[in-house]
Amino acid sequence: AADAPSLWELSAHIFTIAALPQSINVLRQRSRNVLEALRQDTGETAFVAIPDGTRFVVIESVESDHSLRSALRVGQFIEPERTASGRAFLPYLSLEQQRAMLGRDPTEEEIDQFSRTLERGFGVSVGDVSLGATNLATTLFGTGGEPIGVLVISGPSERLTEASHDRIGSLLIKHAKSLSRSGAHPKTAHE
Repeated sequence: AADAPSLWELSAHIFTIAALPQSINVLRQRSRNVLEALRQDTGETAFVAIPDGTRFVVIESVESDHSLRSALRVGQFIEPERTASGRAFLPYLSLEQQRAMLGRDPTEEEIDQFSRTLERGFGVSVGDVSLGATNLATTLFGTGGEPIGVLVISGPSERLTEASHDRIGSLLIKHAKSLSRSGAHPKTAHE
């Protein structure tokens, strides 16, 4: 019947993705093959997210084939606090930009996490957001070397063990270089 209520409706998140600048749409297209390669190499979900005010928004994602997996939708928001995305991205911002994204000054613990990110080239979150979930992320850079987004691997902590972090982090850095407009990554720019 014409008066029957809708069983679903579009949320405002669709406008976030629909209104992306052309450069972000190009990043989405370019990232698809990289995400597929990361999923094949790690067996886990891989995604790209960009900053959107005080959080990140997922612009492209490929899910793991495992029955137990992280499932991130395009348009899903990720907070910067306690996440691998925030830990990967925030160290490359000025203190003013960090304050704007966090809504406050970074804590001493966050500053310590940022230092670790700068040393190894990727951020890590083990059970900090969801119990039993691990995420590793590295930053994508624009033509001027500015941070423009994050490349992330996400999965259960029982598969993404601490022993695998360096290997997966290296894969993320390698693939981030191919997606970054400058073709470099600070972790490897001086090696």
